[in-house]
Amino acid sequence: YFDGTNDYAQTNDGFASTSSSVSIEMWVEMYETGTSYARLIGSGGPFAIDVGFENNKVAVYTPTTSGWQLTTTGLSLNTPYHLVIANNKASNEINVYINSVNYGTFTGSFATDAAWHKLGVDYANTSPLEYFCGKMRVYHKNLTSSEVLDNWLAEKSNYGY
Repeated sequence: YFDGTNDYAQTNDGFASTSSSVSIEMWVEMYETGTSYARLIGSGGPFAIDVGFENNKVAVYTPTTSGWQLTTTGLSLNTPYHLVIANNKASNEINVYINSVNYGTFTGSFATDAAWHKLGVDYANTSPLEYFCGKMRVYHKNLTSSEVLDNWLAEKSNYGY
C-alpha cells in the first residue's frame, strides 16, 4: 500500500534495457484521482520507464516519440485492475492492457535502462499516488495478448472478479 505522501518501494537495479522488450504486469487499486501523471512506476533517470495515472487514465511516457500518452478509458477508484504494460522493442510499440483488454497501443519504447526503479513515485520522489499494488511481475519479453489473457484468467478470482 502506498499512501500518496512519502511511501515507495525501490528495486536494486533496472529491469529494462535499450535492446530488449519488457513487460510489467501488476494488480493495482487506486484510492485517489491521479493528476500531474501520478506515478505507479518511476525510474532511476528521467523517464526511462514511467507509468502513472492522469485523471484516472493510464499514462505511459515514451520519450523516443510522443511524450505522455493516455489510454482511452478511465479507471474507477476503489476497484482492483490487472494492468499490463508490454513494450515490444522490435515493433517499437507499447501496449496497455487493463483486465486483459488492450486500451492503447502507442508508438515508442522505454528509453534506457536505469540504475533502479521506484513504485509509488517518480525518479525525483515527486508525483506520489495513493494506491495498492497486489502483485507485480516483470518479464524480459513482450507479453502477447493471449499470455495477458491467460494471466488475467489465472488471477482474477483473487481480486473479486
